[in-house]
Amino acid sequence: DAGALGGLSPEFAVGLPPGIITVDGSFVAGSVTNADDSVFALRGGNLSISTIRVGVVLFHHLPPKRLAQLGGGRRGVLLRNGDFVDGEFQSLANGSLKLSSVLFGVRSIDLTLEAAAVVVRPVAPVVTAFEVRLLDGSILLARSVDFSSGFPQFGDVFWRRIKLAPENISEIRRPKTADCFNAALLLAPTAALKTKQFERVRFAEEALARYE
Repeated sequence: DAGALGGLSPEFAVGLPPGIITVDGSFVAGSVTNADDSVFALRGGNLSISTIRVGVVLFHHLPPKRLAQLGGGRRGVLLRNGDFVDGEFQSLANGSLKLSSVLFGVRSIDLTLEAAAVVVRPVAPVVTAFEVRLLDGSILLARSVDFSSGFPQFGDVFWRRIKLAPENISEIRRPKTADCFNAALLLAPTAALKTKQFERVRFAEEALARYE
């Protein structure tokens, strides 16, 4: 948990699974199946997010050191070999992403073999009242959560489309600034944070080794 990680949320040690980081810092877990200049579709089209709300799309699980390559204001595709191709996202369909770049023009990149993530636009740091974690790995930041109906509902209109059935919820909490999920910092960690991450990951690996 955050306490064991020295005040950091767990993602600073373990990374994130496939999904979308929104421009305002939430994370929606799920594989992106199609996308264009208006909408990104996840989970076989069962959920969609407007393209203007999409910050970063992860196509595979990424550890913290790879996530740290996705900040700094650059737009483009992070390849699975660690290289970054600057460019503007065009579309995604049939297992392939189209990226427009000054050097290569419009380039197609295979999602399974080549692409690790795409930065559509920068992710901004936010302060949130509620952090809602779902069992599928999603981390939704909300200004308010309404409990008056007997089960939680987002006050934020956009997130109301995600069902908050009790069996889907892992945790709802009012986070402290230090241990809140901070996507902007995860994508562009400070030098001091990188050192802290390295120490925590090494501690976790040593602890696991003792039990093997």
